[in-house]
Amino acid sequence: MEKRVEYTVAASDLPGRVEDILRKRIGLTPHQIRSARYRQEGICLNGVRVRTAEKVREGDRLQVLLEERETGSQDLETVCGPLEILYEDEDLAAVNKPAGTAVHPAHGHWKDTLANYLRYYYESRQLQVKIRAIGRLDLETSGIVVFAKNQAAAARLWQPGRVEKEYWALAEGHLEKERGRIELPLGKKEGALNQMEARADGLPAVTDYQVLERRDGADLVSLRLKTGRTHQIRVHMAALGHPLLGDGIYGGDTGKIGRAALHCRRARVIQPFTGRSLEIEAPLPEDMKKLLEKEGV
Repeated sequence: MEKRVEYTVAASDLPGRVEDILRKRIGLTPHQIRSARYRQEGICLNGVRVRTAEKVREGDRLQVLLEERETGSQDLETVCGPLEILYEDEDLAAVNKPAGTAVHPAHGHWKDTLANYLRYYYESRQLQVKIRAIGRLDLETSGIVVFAKNQAAAARLWQPGRVEKEYWALAEGHLEKERGRIELPLGKKEGALNQMEARADGLPAVTDYQVLERRDGADLVSLRLKTGRTHQIRVHMAALGHPLLGDGIYGGDTGKIGRAALHCRRARVIQPFTGRSLEIEAPLPEDMKKLLEKEGV
């Protein structure tokens, strides 16, 4: 499977060479550049095959022909299941994940995942798409999951700053400050199978938060991750003394909601080849909406 990517050289790219554009703007790896270099019409400037050392000028059209490796979703079982696509173009898709649905097959969830459902969605339309999730959400967490639809898009979307997410959570009690930053390193909790804790010898973890609403028994909080550690939001909020409602693993009250009240509400995605900023939103799920509507939450 092949994909042709085109880029128009801007004034800000100068001075530069073809290889600079391939690496810094299109986001190709050295292996991808070498592979394209030895293919017929693999790297062309204004329709003419060129060497990667060629200098570029403003307005030049650089085309590169990429070969999709047979990796990714081809081993997934095709399963018809519920799928809410929030945004889609030829390079990516953003899906609204329900709480309790896994992103990829894993122990206990081999067929009932977003990846299985997406495979069915594309195959039923006779489309050959190799999906790759750009980041994941915990099983209990709902909200936006971004999938790349080809290898080149995945390489670019994984670059820092290409996908930025905002989470909404319901935290027990009331935070002292309206906004702040939590900087607590995280590591695996000794003796626990799938649990993290704040610990001095852990990996650096940074979370920014802002209180959106204060209710009688909880705050609705917006959170943005500066690092991506397992259970980061859940552990950081618990460490502040305000675990998420429903998060029994980290001390939250499980009597009002059957899972950790955490939802990926918004995502800002830079389209991998046009550079356009995409603002994607996923509405609050019903279980969290009902909690907000109740008195005393």
